[in-house]
Amino acid sequence: MKRMTYRYSVFGLTVTSELALPELPSSETTRSDVHIQLSDLQEKMNGLTADHPYRLTEETFSLYVPGVAHYFVASGTTIEVDLAAGAEIEAVKLFLLGSCMGIILHQRGILPMHGSVITNGETGVLLTGHSGAGKSTTAHRFLAQGYHLVTDDVAATRFEDDAALVAPAYGHQKLWEDVLPSSGIGYTRVNREVDGRTKYTVDREQQFWNESVRLRLIVELVPADIEYVQHETVTGMDKVRTLMLHTYRNIYYKELQKEAFQFESAMALARRVRLLRIYRPQGIASEQTVVELITAAIKEGINDGNIKSKS
Repeated sequence: MKRMTYRYSVFGLTVTSELALPELPSSETTRSDVHIQLSDLQEKMNGLTADHPYRLTEETFSLYVPGVAHYFVASGTTIEVDLAAGAEIEAVKLFLLGSCMGIILHQRGILPMHGSVITNGETGVLLTGHSGAGKSTTAHRFLAQGYHLVTDDVAATRFEDDAALVAPAYGHQKLWEDVLPSSGIGYTRVNREVDGRTKYTVDREQQFWNESVRLRLIVELVPADIEYVQHETVTGMDKVRTLMLHTYRNIYYKELQKEAFQFESAMALARRVRLLRIYRPQGIASEQTVVELITAAIKEGINDGNIKSKS
């Protein structure tokens, strides 16, 4: 029996899917850049275990998530999904829209940066950093001030002339549980648990910016053992290395021996955006100070230095 096919738009691509993905914006475009289909993947998953959960080649990516699904991504055009018995659909979508779509971008030669992108309608700002750096929390603060969400975790970045453009993802954001009580927003579901902390997915449809934005500023958030918020403008090779570090799933470039392409992409991005590094004190409420620094950088630029944290 032929399965129903849904049609969506995400990361600047038209996606047809046999799985319902209602968080994605719908599309009326007739073309299909990527097709998601339900398949029996037992033969393609040979050798994958919980200890060795993925296999990567130049054209394919295989992923095994115990209790969730097997995934097979090929040629930047196809994602096959084999659901585990009793799998929760939200867990299935977590890896489908994260790792698998990230690989699609890699395979298509689109630079996937890791982080949240917000916009005031004119300037796109990428908030990046390692897990726990405060990307989503800082984005949440900006959304509360009237900014819009472009993407929460993966920034599909393309180059046009002298501009770096980020395509919209979808109107959902992941937030840690300790942010929710003070946020005044409701959450829709548990996203995942990490080190005893729970992350929730919240609906941001009303604040979603469903157009590509020009990326002008990248902010790297770095928790540090310091007393006050510190910041510096990053230039030269430090800038390029930082951009390479915060490419989504950057290890894939090394495994596929495409580090030259990664370097060239980071150089192209470095020429088109400013990079601000903000060190924020660990264990001290400094979110408002960070927001004020970024706002100043958006408006008129700032000098390097230290600023006393404001709660």
